[in-house]
Amino acid sequence: MVKVQDFSAGNFEANIEKIQNRVEQYEETNAGKENAPREKKEVIKAVLREMPSVQVPSSQSSSSVSPVSDLDDEIEKFLPDYVRQGSADGMREAVGRLVEIALHGDLEKSLHDARKSTPFVEDAFHDALADKVLEEMDRRGGR
Repeated sequence: MVKVQDFSAGNFEANIEKIQNRVEQYEETNAGKENAPREKKEVIKAVLREMPSVQVPSSQSSSSVSPVSDLDDEIEKFLPDYVRQGSADGMREAVGRLVEIALHGDLEKSLHDARKSTPFVEDAFHDALADKVLEEMDRRGGR
C-alpha cells in the first residue's frame, strides 16, 4: 500500500480545486434557501453527493488499489472516529479503500464506488472527505 504524505498527493490537488469551486458555486446558488446546509462541512458533503462519478471498467476497477484488511496508518487518519472505533463488519476497510482511491487521484471513481455501497459506507466516506477538504480549505485561507 502506498503511503500518503499529505492531502495533495497525486492528482488530488486538482480534485481539491474542483471541490472548492463547486462549494463556492453551491453556496452562491443556495444562498438564502431555507433548506440549504449552513455549516461548511455539510455544504461539502452536499457537493460530494452531487458531483459526477465515473464507472471504471471492471478490468481496471480494483487493480490499482488492493482490498485492505489492515489499513495504512495514513489512510486510518482520514477516517471519522465512529468508523475507526468499530468495524467487525468490514465497514472500516470499505471506507478506507474509498479514501485510498480518492487520495490517489481518482475522486470520480471513489464517488461511484461509494454510491454502489451501503448508505453507511457512502455517508462515512463523505464524512471522511468533508473533514479533510474542510481542513485543507481552512489551511488555504478559508475559500
